[in-house]
Amino acid sequence: MNIFYKYHLNKYPLIQKDDKIKLIYQSILGPNHLGKDLKKEQVKQRLEKELLETNNQNDNIYEWVSEEFIRINIHKLNELELDDLINSFIASSKLIPYNIDVLKENLNKFLSIEELKDYNYLPISHSDIYRNEYLPHYLLINKDYLTIDLRNTITNNNIVM
Repeated sequence: MNIFYKYHLNKYPLIQKDDKIKLIYQSILGPNHLGKDLKKEQVKQRLEKELLETNNQNDNIYEWVSEEFIRINIHKLNELELDDLINSFIASSKLIPYNIDVLKENLNKFLSIEELKDYNYLPISHSDIYRNEYLPHYLLINKDYLTIDLRNTITNNNIVM
């Protein structure tokens, strides 16, 4: 986790406390906070709306947040790849159960007591500063659910995993 955490701190110098918490949460628990009853149509509608309403300047197709989880930039995929991504995202959300002890242990490794004093150990959104500066539009998936088509897209964009 340490190398991934340092990567994000360096790449995103305006990262705020909430963004650090989100990064650590995602690196440990993935997208499990969205629940076990996540429906494909719900995710698809949200993504379609997000794609229409946003412009993404981030040229990364993906970013690792840990050895297990990857953020995939939704703006870099075609419709078929988005469909694969949604399936991978839903499967990933069911993979790891919420474990507050593991989350606390990892948060305490990287953040100060002061940074954690008001945090309730629930999912958190990116800070306004991070959202406005870096325009994050991604779905988080477990590496084991990275389909052949998504792997090909990454490879075709001259990015090696």
